[in-house]
Amino acid sequence: TVVAFAVLREGAEIVLFSYGSFVSGDNIADLALGAIFGLTCGILVGFALYYGMIKVLGRYFFSVTSWLLIFLAAGMASGAIGFLSNANLISPIIYPIWDSSFLISEQGILGKVLHALLGYISKPSLAQLIGYLMTIFALVVGLNYDKIRRK
Repeated sequence: TVVAFAVLREGAEIVLFSYGSFVSGDNIADLALGAIFGLTCGILVGFALYYGMIKVLGRYFFSVTSWLLIFLAAGMASGAIGFLSNANLISPIIYPIWDSSFLISEQGILGKVLHALLGYISKPSLAQLIGYLMTIFALVVGLNYDKIRRK
């Protein structure tokens, strides 16, 4: 039952994101190419994990994935603060703190990958930076609470 609901939820997310992209005017060919690329990467990662990569990198695997999830959550929190700031529900405090779009554009492939995985924003506000750093701090402390408490 749990597996069925997990698959159903993931399928619903794919449908909602694909429909949202389609409605926003994205090209169907780009959506299909993204779906094929994502499916191919998923299959390759699945085979790599199944055939022993997890055994070789076992002690590092969960550490690396934990940090990736921490940065993903921090990026999502920072993005949420940006949306709330754009809606004038919270103050951006200082906007922008810096402009790194000349180094890495959010519109380029590298910028999009960094934005998706690490929450990269080329022109962040101070509120976004504070939210990003506070999320990382809270998650690191929360994940290491037992170690901190024992000392």
